Amino acid sequence: MQPSPSLEPSRRHRTVALLGHPGHGKSQLAIALSDRCSADPMRPWSLKTLPISYLDLATPLGRSGAPQDSRGTKLSVVRVESPAYHNFLIDECGSRARIHEAISACAVSDGAVLVVSALKGPASQTREHALIAYAMGMRSIVVLITHCDLVEDPAYIDLVELETREVLNDAGFDGDATPFVRAAPKLHSPLESQWNASLDDLVDTIDRAIAPSVYEQQGDATAVVLERFERQTYGSQAVVLLAIRRGKLSVGQQLRQRARDGSEVVYLVDGLRVMNEPVASVAAGDICTVSMKRPEIPRVKWQPRESYRVRRELRRGRVLHVNPEPELVTTVTSSVAVIQQARGGRHTPIVTGHRGALYLGATRVVATVTLPEGCVSLAPGEQVADATLTFDSPVDLLHASWVLRDGTDGLQRRFAGLPAWSGTALTGTIMR
Repeated sequence: MQPSPSLEPSRRHRTVALLGHPGHGKSQLAIALSDRCSADPMRPWSLKTLPISYLDLATPLGRSGAPQDSRGTKLSVVRVESPAYHNFLIDECGSRARIHEAISACAVSDGAVLVVSALKGPASQTREHALIAYAMGMRSIVVLITHCDLVEDPAYIDLVELETREVLNDAGFDGDATPFVRAAPKLHSPLESQWNASLDDLVDTIDRAIAPSVYEQQGDATAVVLERFERQTYGSQAVVLLAIRRGKLSVGQQLRQRARDGSEVVYLVDGLRVMNEPVASVAAGDICTVSMKRPEIPRVKWQPRESYRVRRELRRGRVLHVNPEPELVTTVTSSVAVIQQARGGRHTPIVTGHRGALYLGATRVVATVTLPEGCVSLAPGEQVADATLTFDSPVDLLHASWVLRDGTDGLQRRFAGLPAWSGTALTGTIMR
C-alpha cells in the first residue's frame, strides 16, 4: 500500500476495526493504546504521536471548545503507531441501534480486534459483530479480553476465552487458531504498570495477524463517505471522513456523486488531512478528512437550501468518484444464506418478497429478495446461489458482500420507537 507523501514512507497504513458489546472497553482501549505509544520515549516510531490523536474534527466540541466524549455518537478514528505500520483504529458504538457503524467499519478495515470483557463474557453484540465481520469478507481477527485485573480467579478468564472461541467458530472464523490477548487497558497508566506489557503484546499480535489489504493504486479515486461532521457543514461547504477504496485523490480534484433525483453533484476538494497532518494526496487504503465545496456556488454561510442538499446527499455509505460515476443498479443476482437462530438469526423461513435493511458495504438500502424459480421458501441454515435482489434506490456496486437485517430496527425504528426485535438475518455475495 502506498503511504501518504507527508508521512513516514517506511511504514504502511493499516485499518483495524474495534468491535464488541457496549461497555466492554473499546473506547478505553483505543485511548490507552494511543497514550501508551506516545508515553515511552524509547520508541522512535512513536515520537510524532499525540497522547490522544483523534483525526481532526472526528471528536465533537462542546460550547467551551473542549473535546467531548464521542462514544455513541460518531465513528472515532484513533492513530496508533507500531514499528511497521501507521494504524487507523476505528472505534464505533457497540449499540445494537447503531449497528450500521460496525458494518461500515468492517467494510473498510483490513482486520478487527474483538473486545470481550472478562467480567461479562461474550454478549449479544459480540456474537453479531463477529458474524457481520465474517459476512463482510474479513478473515483476520484478534480477540482482546479486557478487565482482567478485576477477576480474581484466572480459571474464569479461561472459561471466557473458551466461550469466545465457540462464538468465533459459529460465525465462521477458526476460533481455535485465533490469537487471544489478556489485558486491562487503563488511561494514563504508569509506565511500570504490569498491564502495559499486555498492550505491547496486543500491538505485536496485530502486526503478525492482520496484514494490509491489496488495493488498486492506479487511476482516479473512488471513495466512501464514513461520516459527515455537522459543525463544519454549512452552505455549499462540507467536511467528511472518507475511506479511499481505489486510485488516488489530490487537492484540487473534483468528486462526483449521483443525487437521488438523477442529477450529478460535483464537489471540489480543497483540503486533505491524514492522521492530523495535511497532505497533498491520498491513496487507496487511506482514511482521510476531506474539506470540499460546490464550485458553482459562492461560499456564503447562510444557505439553508444548499446546506440541506449537502446534508442529504453526503450520508454514510455514499460513493464518490473522480471520473463520471458508473451506472447505478437497482437489480442484481446474488447468493442468499439464511442465518440460523442459534447463531443469532431467524427461526422461520423466508419467501419471495422478503424485505429488510440491506448493508452493501457501508451503504444502507432497503431491498426485496426474490427466490429463484422452483424455490418456495428458504429455511434457516439453507442457501441459494441465484436469488434476485431489488433495491428501492439505485446503488453503486463497490462492495460485493452484504448483510440484511430484519426487525423494526432495520426498517421502521424512526417511526415505530424502540425496536421489539432486530438482528442480522441474511448474508450473501453479489455475482459480478
